Amino acid sequence: MQYLADWRMTLARDLLLAQDATVDEIAAPTGYSPVYAFATAFPTHNREPPRRWQQRELAAAPADELAKGSHI
Repeated sequence: MQYLADWRMTLARDLLLAQDATVDEIAAPTGYSPVYAFATAFPTHNREPPRRWQQRELAAAPADELAKGSHI
């Protein structure tokens, strides 16, 4: 079960960095429904809410790394 949760969070982080999607749009493809289940699970794995994590990661990553898809 832990493997599945880790995989879902990896997918969620990839989606947060790769596209300008809402938390609602990321929750469903990562297997979290309703969205508040995702909003609760994400900080448990990543120590901060999805949008805050996304903003920090995007600010820290060089633009050329994100364009290549090598952000994680």
